[in-house]
Amino acid sequence: NFVYASTQANDLSILGGYSTDFSSRDVDASNTILDGDASNGVIVLMATTVVSDFTIDGLTIQNGSTSGLYGKGGGIRVESQGQISLTNNILINNTSYAGSGAYIEGDVTFSNNVTFSNNTVSSNTATGGTVTINDGNATITNNIITNNSAQYIGGIDVDGHGGLDAVITNNVISSNDGR
Repeated sequence: NFVYASTQANDLSILGGYSTDFSSRDVDASNTILDGDASNGVIVLMATTVVSDFTIDGLTIQNGSTSGLYGKGGGIRVESQGQISLTNNILINNTSYAGSGAYIEGDVTFSNNVTFSNNTVSSNTATGGTVTINDGNATITNNIITNNSAQYIGGIDVDGHGGLDAVITNNVISSNDGR
Protein backbone atom coordinates (compact mmCIF):
# COMPACT_ATOMS: atom_id res chain seq x y z
CA ASN A 1 0.00 0.00 0.00
CA PHE A 2 1.31 3.43 -0.94
CA VAL A 3 0.63 6.57 1.12
CA TYR A 4 1.92 10.01 0.13
CA ALA A 5 1.00 12.88 2.44
CA SER A 6 2.69 16.23 2.04
CA THR A 7 2.55 19.85 3.09
CA GLN A 8 4.97 20.67 0.25
CA ALA A 9 3.75 21.69 -3.22
CA ASN A 10 5.20 18.68 -5.05
CA ASP A 11 3.53 17.03 -8.03
CA LEU A 12 3.40 13.25 -8.30
CA SER A 13 2.63 10.90 -11.20
CA ILE A 14 2.19 7.15 -10.81
CA LEU A 15 2.36 5.55 -14.25
CA GLY A 16 1.87 1.89 -15.07
CA GLY A 17 2.13 -0.19 -18.20
CA TYR A 18 5.89 -0.44 -18.56
CA SER A 19 7.51 -3.46 -20.17
CA THR A 20 9.41 -5.85 -17.89
CA ASP A 21 12.73 -4.16 -18.72
CA PHE A 22 11.19 -0.65 -18.37
CA SER A 23 12.35 0.28 -21.86
CA SER A 24 8.88 1.12 -23.17
CA ARG A 25 5.42 1.99 -21.91
CA ASP A 26 2.25 0.41 -23.26
CA VAL A 27 -0.71 1.99 -21.49
CA ASP A 28 -2.47 -1.25 -20.64
CA ALA A 29 -3.62 -1.31 -17.03
CA SER A 30 -3.34 -5.09 -16.86
CA ASN A 31 0.47 -4.74 -17.17
CA THR A 32 0.82 -3.15 -13.72
CA ILE A 33 -1.27 -4.55 -10.86
CA LEU A 34 -1.30 -3.08 -7.35
CA ASP A 35 -3.09 -5.39 -4.90
CA GLY A 36 -4.18 -4.15 -1.46
CA ASP A 37 -4.69 -7.68 -0.12
CA ALA A 38 -7.85 -6.39 1.64
CA SER A 39 -5.69 -4.78 4.32
CA ASN A 40 -5.77 -1.00 3.54
CA GLY A 41 -6.36 1.47 0.75
CA VAL A 42 -4.07 0.73 -2.20
CA ILE A 43 -3.01 4.31 -3.09
CA VAL A 44 -3.50 7.38 -0.87
CA LEU A 45 -2.27 10.78 -2.11
CA MET A 46 -2.86 13.73 0.24
CA ALA A 47 -1.87 17.38 -0.12
CA THR A 48 -4.81 19.23 1.36
CA THR A 49 -3.03 22.47 2.31
CA VAL A 50 -1.00 23.07 -0.87
CA VAL A 51 -1.47 22.97 -4.63
CA SER A 52 -0.04 19.65 -5.82
CA ASP A 53 -0.95 17.95 -9.11
CA PHE A 54 -1.53 14.18 -8.97
CA THR A 55 -1.75 11.74 -11.88
CA ILE A 56 -2.52 8.02 -11.73
CA ASP A 57 -2.43 6.40 -15.16
CA GLY A 58 -2.37 2.84 -16.50
CA LEU A 59 -2.75 0.73 -13.34
CA THR A 60 -4.95 -2.09 -12.10
CA ILE A 61 -5.84 -1.32 -8.50
CA GLN A 62 -7.55 -4.17 -6.72
CA ASN A 63 -8.55 -5.62 -3.35
CA GLY A 64 -8.13 -2.41 -1.36
CA SER A 65 -10.17 -2.04 1.81
CA THR A 66 -10.84 0.77 4.25
CA SER A 67 -13.41 0.61 7.03
CA GLY A 68 -15.43 2.71 9.39
CA LEU A 69 -17.17 6.02 8.89
CA TYR A 70 -14.00 7.70 7.61
CA GLY A 71 -12.90 4.79 5.42
CA LYS A 72 -12.56 6.46 2.04
CA GLY A 73 -11.04 5.17 -1.18
CA GLY A 74 -10.47 1.46 -0.85
CA GLY A 75 -8.69 1.52 -4.23
CA ILE A 76 -7.58 5.15 -4.61
CA ARG A 77 -7.95 8.15 -2.31
CA VAL A 78 -6.73 11.51 -3.62
CA GLU A 79 -7.18 14.85 -1.86
CA SER A 80 -5.50 17.95 -3.27
CA GLN A 81 -5.97 21.59 -4.19
CA GLY A 82 -4.16 20.93 -7.49
CA GLN A 83 -5.08 19.09 -10.68
CA ILE A 84 -6.15 15.47 -10.21
CA SER A 85 -6.08 13.02 -13.13
CA LEU A 86 -7.09 9.35 -13.01
CA THR A 87 -6.90 7.81 -16.48
CA ASN A 88 -6.62 4.38 -18.10
CA ASN A 89 -7.01 2.45 -14.83
CA ILE A 90 -8.90 -0.66 -13.76
CA LEU A 91 -10.42 -0.40 -10.26
CA ILE A 92 -11.77 -3.77 -9.15
CA ASN A 93 -12.85 -5.55 -5.94
CA ASN A 94 -12.24 -2.64 -3.56
CA THR A 95 -14.33 -1.86 -0.46
CA SER A 96 -14.82 1.22 1.72
CA TYR A 97 -17.35 3.50 3.35
CA ALA A 98 -17.17 6.06 0.51
CA GLY A 99 -15.59 5.87 -2.93
CA SER A 100 -14.60 2.22 -2.78
CA GLY A 101 -13.02 2.29 -6.25
CA ALA A 102 -11.90 5.92 -6.07
CA TYR A 103 -12.48 8.75 -3.61
CA ILE A 104 -11.42 12.13 -5.01
CA GLU A 105 -11.57 15.35 -3.00
CA GLY A 106 -10.81 18.53 -4.90
CA ASP A 107 -11.00 22.13 -3.74
CA VAL A 108 -13.30 24.68 -5.37
CA THR A 109 -11.44 27.55 -3.72
CA PHE A 110 -8.49 26.91 -6.03
CA SER A 111 -10.65 25.98 -9.07
CA ASN A 112 -8.82 22.71 -9.49
CA ASN A 113 -9.88 20.22 -12.08
CA VAL A 114 -10.54 16.52 -11.70
CA THR A 115 -10.19 14.31 -14.78
CA PHE A 116 -11.59 10.79 -14.55
CA SER A 117 -11.37 9.15 -17.97
CA ASN A 118 -10.89 5.81 -19.74
CA ASN A 119 -11.21 3.85 -16.49
CA THR A 120 -12.98 0.56 -15.80
CA VAL A 121 -14.63 0.40 -12.38
CA SER A 122 -16.15 -2.96 -11.51
CA SER A 123 -17.14 -5.18 -8.58
CA ASN A 124 -16.47 -2.58 -5.87
CA THR A 125 -18.54 -2.33 -2.67
CA ALA A 126 -19.26 0.80 -0.62
CA THR A 127 -21.74 2.30 1.78
CA GLY A 128 -21.96 5.35 -0.52
CA GLY A 129 -20.58 5.79 -4.03
CA THR A 130 -18.18 3.38 -5.68
CA VAL A 131 -16.61 6.42 -7.37
CA THR A 132 -16.97 9.59 -5.30
CA ILE A 133 -15.85 13.03 -6.52
CA ASN A 134 -16.24 15.92 -4.08
CA ASP A 135 -15.57 19.49 -5.16
CA GLY A 136 -13.29 20.55 -7.97
CA ASN A 137 -14.49 20.84 -11.56
CA ALA A 138 -14.91 17.30 -12.88
CA THR A 139 -14.59 15.90 -16.39
CA ILE A 140 -15.79 12.30 -16.47
CA THR A 141 -15.48 10.68 -19.90
CA ASN A 142 -15.18 7.28 -21.58
CA ASN A 143 -15.42 5.18 -18.41
CA ILE A 144 -17.06 1.81 -17.83
CA ILE A 145 -18.67 1.68 -14.39
CA THR A 146 -20.49 -1.64 -13.96
CA ASN A 147 -21.47 -4.27 -11.42
CA ASN A 148 -20.71 -2.20 -8.33
CA SER A 149 -22.82 -2.15 -5.18
CA ALA A 150 -23.46 0.33 -2.39
CA GLN A 151 -26.12 1.12 0.14
CA TYR A 152 -26.36 4.56 -1.49
CA ILE A 153 -25.26 5.39 -5.06
CA GLY A 154 -23.81 2.22 -6.54
CA GLY A 155 -22.23 3.90 -9.57
CA ILE A 156 -20.76 7.38 -9.38
CA ASP A 157 -21.36 10.14 -6.81
CA VAL A 158 -20.44 13.66 -7.92
CA ASP A 159 -20.99 16.08 -5.05
CA GLY A 160 -20.17 19.78 -5.21
CA HIS A 161 -20.32 20.87 -1.61
CA GLY A 162 -19.04 24.34 -2.38
CA GLY A 163 -19.78 24.49 -6.09
CA LEU A 164 -18.86 22.12 -8.87
CA ASP A 165 -19.02 22.03 -12.62
CA ALA A 166 -19.21 18.47 -13.92
CA VAL A 167 -19.08 17.33 -17.52
CA ILE A 168 -20.10 13.69 -17.86
CA THR A 169 -19.93 12.26 -21.40
CA ASN A 170 -19.70 8.93 -23.20
CA ASN A 171 -19.65 6.65 -20.14
CA VAL A 172 -21.20 3.23 -19.64
CA ILE A 173 -22.79 3.19 -16.18
CA SER A 174 -24.83 0.03 -15.79
CA SER A 175 -25.78 -2.87 -13.53
CA ASN A 176 -24.79 -1.00 -10.37
CA ASP A 177 -26.79 -1.56 -7.20
CA GLY A 178 -27.46 1.42 -4.95
CA ARG A 179 -30.57 1.64 -2.84
